[in-house]
Amino acid sequence: MFVKHCKVEIYLMPLKLQDSRKQQEIHHINMSRVDTIGSLELVMRDLFDIPDDVEVRLWNKYMSNTYEQLNKREQTLQEAGFYSGQIMIIEIRNKDGTWPRGGTGEGFRVTEKQRQKINEEKENQRQIEMKSKKDEVRAQELVLCDNPGCKKPAKLHCAQCKEKTCSGCAGSHLLKKSKKGHNMVEYKDKTQQGDILYCTTHEHEKCELYCEQCEIPVCLKCLSGKSHKGHDYTETSALFDLKRTCVIKDRDSIKNHIQQLKEQKEVLDTNLKETKEKYKNLVTEVGVRKEGILKAVERAANNKVQKIEDLKTLDINQIQAQKEKLEQQIAKANAVLESQEGLLKGHSPSELFSFESKASDLKDIPEMIVLKEHSFKKGLLSTEVIEGGFGEID
Repeated sequence: MFVKHCKVEIYLMPLKLQDSRKQQEIHHINMSRVDTIGSLELVMRDLFDIPDDVEVRLWNKYMSNTYEQLNKREQTLQEAGFYSGQIMIIEIRNKDGTWPRGGTGEGFRVTEKQRQKINEEKENQRQIEMKSKKDEVRAQELVLCDNPGCKKPAKLHCAQCKEKTCSGCAGSHLLKKSKKGHNMVEYKDKTQQGDILYCTTHEHEKCELYCEQCEIPVCLKCLSGKSHKGHDYTETSALFDLKRTCVIKDRDSIKNHIQQLKEQKEVLDTNLKETKEKYKNLVTEVGVRKEGILKAVERAANNKVQKIEDLKTLDINQIQAQKEKLEQQIAKANAVLESQEGLLKGHSPSELFSFESKASDLKDIPEMIVLKEHSFKKGLLSTEVIEGGFGEID
């Protein structure tokens, strides 16, 4: 899975630029983190009036007097590890071909094509800045003075009181009593002036520098003391930008982490839904198998019951036939017996004289029918066989 992230750069990176020939002069500029080393070189050439055909080298200078040469023109400032307040030095090759800082190797030269490109970029930037200023003027006209009853557009902003005023109300605002005093700036610059630290040792003094050894903000009065003598300093504005960069980086990292967690949760939600559906299908398959086996058992049971009924009918018919035969013989014997009883009662000599015995004709007694004994023998289909043949869950 691939995820794209879009980052917006709000604050430019402040840099300190120096010419190796005049390191006591420091120039401050702001550049984007996506600007390249090549763009920085062109800016420094223009700033220090170095011709395009003069070979130069660029160096990072760290606080511990350590230098790092920048060799990749196409590398961005962010990729090169730049930070707010970074000191950059441009070195010009000597006429004899040597380098002031020693070493060998080629430096940078600017081609006509590169110069044309930077000029086009400058013109585009100038057009953007002009449009931005026009937009600021239009937007500022919509912000009104905080002074009650005043409906004029705000032109100034007090960084201490957090109030905006027009030009006419600025004087009356400055007359108001304030423990921290007043700090009036143009309204359009109020966001840049909002990051103000006040010294904890010298009240009302602004901390414009940061002592790197003591790791605390310091004011100008602190610098005159002995406790910070010989220490290295960084501008608080650069430190603010660095901190903002750290916060933005940390925030983006957390957002990315949350996004990854959400994506994993979505995958789990899909897996959960699919898993429930799979097990539901398994239960359905078992139910279908169960119905099939039950129907087969029911058919087998019905067939056996039908066979039992057929055997029952056959045996009953045989018994009924023998019973009817015996009943006929009993009726015949009763008729003969009745005739003999009448003969005995009539005392007729002629009938007695003509008597013939019938007992021999009645001696035959039919054999009793022997029915076959039937029983139900269980087949090989035991509960174990049913469970084994029912099916398995992989």
